[in-house]
Amino acid sequence: MKWLKNEWVALLGIAIVSLVICFDLLSHTGTPATMDGRIHITTIDQFYRVIQAGEFPVTWLSNFANYGEPVPLYAQQLPAYLGAAVTFLTHNPITTFNILIVLSIFLSALFYYLFLRFYFNRATSFVATIFLCLAPYRIIDIYIRGDLPELMSSIFLPLILVSLYLFIQKKEIRGFYFLLFSYTLLALVHPMMLVIYSFFIIPYVGFLILSLKETRQQKIRFAIFIILALLIGVGIASYYLLPLEVETKYLYYGQTNPFSKLFLNWQNVFWESWPTHIDGGVVTRVQQVQIGILETFIVILGILITIKTFIFGKKMKFSLLALCVIYVVVLLFFLLPYSLPIYTHTILRDIQFPWRMLAVFIFIPPFILALLLTRIKQKEMSIALCIVSVLALFILRLPQLYGKDYVIHPLNSYDFTTENLNSVIMNTIWTGETQTYPVEKYKAAIISGKGEIVQSDVHNDSRKYQVIADTPIQMVDYTFYFPGWIVKVDGQQVPIQYQDPHYRGVITYAVPSGKHTIVVSYTATKVRQIADVITFVCLGVSIILLLLRKKMKRMIFLKT
Repeated sequence: MKWLKNEWVALLGIAIVSLVICFDLLSHTGTPATMDGRIHITTIDQFYRVIQAGEFPVTWLSNFANYGEPVPLYAQQLPAYLGAAVTFLTHNPITTFNILIVLSIFLSALFYYLFLRFYFNRATSFVATIFLCLAPYRIIDIYIRGDLPELMSSIFLPLILVSLYLFIQKKEIRGFYFLLFSYTLLALVHPMMLVIYSFFIIPYVGFLILSLKETRQQKIRFAIFIILALLIGVGIASYYLLPLEVETKYLYYGQTNPFSKLFLNWQNVFWESWPTHIDGGVVTRVQQVQIGILETFIVILGILITIKTFIFGKKMKFSLLALCVIYVVVLLFFLLPYSLPIYTHTILRDIQFPWRMLAVFIFIPPFILALLLTRIKQKEMSIALCIVSVLALFILRLPQLYGKDYVIHPLNSYDFTTENLNSVIMNTIWTGETQTYPVEKYKAAIISGKGEIVQSDVHNDSRKYQVIADTPIQMVDYTFYFPGWIVKVDGQQVPIQYQDPHYRGVITYAVPSGKHTIVVSYTATKVRQIADVITFVCLGVSIILLLLRKKMKRMIFLKT
C-alpha cells in the first residue's frame, strides 16, 4: 500500500473535485432537462426490471416505444447492465444514473492522474487533472447532454494509456492484460469511441515503441501483441458489435446517413460562451460546444514553444510536446468544416457529430499544461502559475456547474414509454412513429374470425397463449416485428405477417380452428449466434493467455 500512502492527498483532492462538479446534480431530487438523460435513465430502469424478472441477458425491451424495441441491440452495454446492477441496491434509476456520472468523472480523472504521474510530479499532475475535470465539453456532457455512455468511456482512454506505458516502457505483462480488458470495456461502453480515441492511442503507441532502445524485432513484437490485445478485446465484445453493425439496417438509422454537419467554428475555438434560455419552458441549456479559452491559450503557447524549439533548438529532437501539438492540429482540423470530405467518404461519418472529437481533445491541453509547467525551473514561479491557473479555471467554470429545469418524474414514468426516446430513426423500418399506435392493455388479440384466448403467460421476450378458435382466426401480438421473433402454433413455426396496413410493423399471424398452444418468442438470429461464438472463443483465449502469463512474459520481453 506504499503507492496509496504517497498519493492519498491527490486522490482525496480528485474525489472532492468530482463531487463539486456533480454537486448541483446530487443536491436535487429530480433530474435536469438534458438531451439524453431520460433515455439512459429509462434504459437502466427497464434493463433492471427485465433482469429482476429473471431474464438474462437482456435482448428486448417490451415496454420501450409502446410495443417494444430491440434496444439492447444498440444500447451501450456497460452503462445499461452496470446501471441495472446498481439499481438493485438503490431501487431508483435516477440515483443510479447520478452515481454512475460521479464514478465516471472520478475514475476518468483518477486514471488520467496515474498516467500523468509517469511523466510529472504530483502537483503538476493534479493541476492538469483538474483541467480535464472542468473542461467545457465535460460540463456540457453532464448538465446539457446528460451523456452517461460518453462520460463512462472517458474512463478507458487514460486506462489504455496507462496500460500501454506499463506494457511498453515498464515491460510489465499486466499492461497487456489491462490493455485487453480496457479495449473490451470501451467497446461495450461506446463503440464509437474506439474510432475517436484511436486519434490519441495510435500515435502514442508509435511514440512509445519508437522511443525504445530495443531491437527492431522487439519493437515489432510489441506492436503485434498490442494489435492482439485490441483484436481479442473487440472479439469479446462481438456479441454486441457484430449485430450492431449488421442488423441496424432494419432500423431507419441504418437506411439513412447519420452524419450531421455540426462542426465547430473559429469562435468556438478562441472564445468561451455559455448562453442561456430566457423562456420558462422545460428545455435544456444551450449547447455551445467549445474548446475553452484557457485551453486555447495553453494550446497556442504549446504550439509557439514547439515552433521555437524546432527553429532555434540545437537538437531537432521529437518530444512529447511536439506530439501533443500534432495531436491538437489534427484534431482541430477534424473539428472544423475543412474536414467534411473525409467524414463523408470514411468510417468517421458514423460518429454523427464532428464535435464529438472533443471527447479526445479534452485530454490534450491539460497534458500540454503539465509539459509547460515542467519547463519552469524556479519552483516558486511554478507553484504560483499552478495556483493562478486553477483559480482562473474555477472562476470560469464553477458558475457553469448547474442543471436547468429540474423536474421530479414519477419512477413509473420510466417503466413504459410510448415514443422511442432515442428518436424515430431508431424505429424499425416497418413501423411509423410509435406514439401514434394505441396503447393496448393486453399483448394479444384476435383480429378476425371467432375464438377466445383462454390463457396467457406474457414475459418480456416471450409469450404463451392457449387459444380456442371456433373458426380460422388471425391474431395480433402487439409487438413491433424485428428479425428473431418467431411464432409457433402447437410447436410448428408459422409465418409472421408484419406489413398489414392496419397493423403496420406489428406481428400478426394465422391460426387454424381448434384448441392450440401458441408461443411467440424472440430468438437469436444467425448473426447473433455467430457473434456469441466469437465472444466465447475470444473470452476463452483471453483466459488461456491469463493462465499462461509467465510464458507470455518470456515470449514478449525476450531479448533478441
